[in-house]
Amino acid sequence: MPPMEGLFDIPDSGAKSKLMDLKEVAEALCLRPQTIIRKRVEDPMHPLFSKAVKPGGAHNSPLAWFRDDVDAYIESLRGDVVSAGSGRRQDVEGIRRAVVDLRRVITSLEKSLR
Repeated sequence: MPPMEGLFDIPDSGAKSKLMDLKEVAEALCLRPQTIIRKRVEDPMHPLFSKAVKPGGAHNSPLAWFRDDVDAYIESLRGDVVSAGSGRRQDVEGIRRAVVDLRRVITSLEKSLR
């Protein structure tokens, strides 16, 4: 078992029992971790980034977010896309997957060019 596996699993069986680390949140939002850190500083009232917790309690403990909060934020973005433009519903999840796939292709191409 890798040393970090299970680090953010909370024994509580409640709805908010799973925490996501910075890397997982960045992947879910198609952002770089540095962007999330910067936006936390720029906008302390951001609807998602302000909800970070530090499970270890120390000042240098890693940031984490409850999965439910991340899912709710993504759903709110979906609502923004639906209300924009001509009312045509766009599949935000499909767009997110396409961006992630495109990043993988670009990374692969960059490696092959080295």
